[in-house]
Amino acid sequence: MIFAIPSLFLAVFSLILSIQAFLGKDVILNNTYRKASEEERKNMNKKAYSVQSAVVFLFIFIISLLNTIRAFVNVSWLTYATAAAFVVLVIYYFVSNHKLKK
Repeated sequence: MIFAIPSLFLAVFSLILSIQAFLGKDVILNNTYRKASEEERKNMNKKAYSVQSAVVFLFIFIISLLNTIRAFVNVSWLTYATAAAFVVLVIYYFVSNHKLKK
């Protein structure tokens, strides 16, 4: 039960960041974009990097929310749902990173 409060805080924080990234605010956490020079950034597709960050934060929201719910109701199958969401997040990140580099 003690882990529910930090997990809920992380869920709310990641939801806020995800919404900001979907709206096009400057929430891009991609190393390729961050390490690029100003001139290279002008030529990059900022929208694609922003959508990638938004989806990653949305997955973090889902994972944190599932952890919070599991802490309150103590249902073991939510652990598997959380793990599955994490696996999907990792796969999405690597696939989208590969597509963005092309």
